[in-house]
Amino acid sequence: MPSTILIKGHTFSGPATGLVPSDGTLIVDPDTNELKVGDGSTPGGVALAGGGGGGGGATTFLALTDTPAEFSGLGSRFVKVNAGATALEFVADPGYLTSVPAQSFASLTGKPTTIAGYGITDSYTNADVDTHLNQSNPTSGYVLSWNGSDYAWVAQSGGGGGGLNNVVEDTTPELGGDLDTNGKDILLLNNRIKYNSAGGSMLDFTVTQYSVGNNTVLSSVGSINLFLDSASADVSGDTAFRIFDTTDPDGAVTEANNIFKIADTGDVSIKGKLQFPDGGASSNYAGFGNADDLKIFHNGNHSIVRETGTGNLYLQSNDNVILSKDSDTELMVKGIADGAVELYHDNVKKFETTANGVSIVDDAHVEGATPYITIRRTDNANVPLIRFQGSAGANGATIGMDGTGGTVNDLIISAYGNVERIRTGVAGSQITGDLAVTGSIKMAVQAGDPSTEANYAHVYVKDDASSAEVFVQDEAGNVTKLSPHNQLGNWEYYSRNVKTGKVVRIDMEEMIKDIEQLTGKKYIKEE
Repeated sequence: MPSTILIKGHTFSGPATGLVPSDGTLIVDPDTNELKVGDGSTPGGVALAGGGGGGGGATTFLALTDTPAEFSGLGSRFVKVNAGATALEFVADPGYLTSVPAQSFASLTGKPTTIAGYGITDSYTNADVDTHLNQSNPTSGYVLSWNGSDYAWVAQSGGGGGGLNNVVEDTTPELGGDLDTNGKDILLLNNRIKYNSAGGSMLDFTVTQYSVGNNTVLSSVGSINLFLDSASADVSGDTAFRIFDTTDPDGAVTEANNIFKIADTGDVSIKGKLQFPDGGASSNYAGFGNADDLKIFHNGNHSIVRETGTGNLYLQSNDNVILSKDSDTELMVKGIADGAVELYHDNVKKFETTANGVSIVDDAHVEGATPYITIRRTDNANVPLIRFQGSAGANGATIGMDGTGGTVNDLIISAYGNVERIRTGVAGSQITGDLAVTGSIKMAVQAGDPSTEANYAHVYVKDDASSAEVFVQDEAGNVTKLSPHNQLGNWEYYSRNVKTGKVVRIDMEEMIKDIEQLTGKKYIKEE
């Protein structure tokens, strides 16, 4: 058998003939048993001085005259011709053992071209190598694999091709470049996800889910399933982007399964909450309209619905419009379709519009620097009223403005049954019925006697000797003084008779004193 050839830390079996060792490489020529060194040009290398073809020289390496004297401390060293080319020396590994340069077998020069060239002389020749190796055009993509008794060209994927049968065998698979499916499909378990290379989109999945073939499915996190469907996956018949909430992706689909849905019409449906952070009119709001005219947001303290355009803000309903507390049982404002508008205080109705006007419960308080209540009639032939009713709803007393009789615009106070009791006009007031006074009646001094009026007598005050005195005037105009005092303070009787034209003024106190003197009786009793 041939000896071993050592070339820079690598061993080869076979003759040195034809090999051109690089400069400084030490080899043993198996043909001549000579120790040779490469000079980079001489085939087989240059024989070292003292080496013999018949083995007549040194029998051990250390016996050479140009080598170090011992091996001690020189483990893992390399033998090298020194710089002067006069002797051998041991040197550290120049990197051959730790970083062997990448070099293909085909790049080696001077290598044998036949099996015999490598010293193989037994009966196994080129002709004995499996004939498959000698095929000049094996099928593209096939690999040579040992089938237990012979070599054979087989498809690279499956069939014992010598490579990985499936990705599972490689626990850390990596791609060194693009993955070309060569027009084939990538299938996962139960055809749940299939990459369709013939699809019309960049990424097109074909999946049967929810009993319907859908285009794209990303599934799932817990019971949440996300997919785009190209068929009518639910009762709506919509092609849509959906997020479903169901633990059975192959079960029946209903609209109730939708957590989020965007139909091909653009309609969006959501089950659950649509949450926005605190915002304002410029950010973090729900906007509606081409110019975001309607904005809904929470500014951190308050919830706001704002119309920022030129139009109006309407709250509309086919039934009632209700403003209430969040419990939805305590009312604040209730607008009834085709009916009343009601205002509530602490869930108690206080104001209501009716077919005839408005209804107020309890107090109506009007306050201001110059507060007033205006009641305006649109037809002067009618009598506007302030009407008082009993608990059963029957009309009681009223306060009205007369526009049909008497003096126009007189204020009338009527009792139950619409019986007029007080009428107040520009000239004064008129009382119908008894007048009961608890306390005094204060009357101002008039310039003179009043004018007579049929069916009326007058009680009035006028000045008499610089003193306000009470007088009575009958229908005929006769005047009688009721306050019996004259300017001296005595009791006086005064009467003016329109028939006789006489005016009588009698000092009653003086007259009684005279009678007391004549009769001796006492008529005046002082207290």
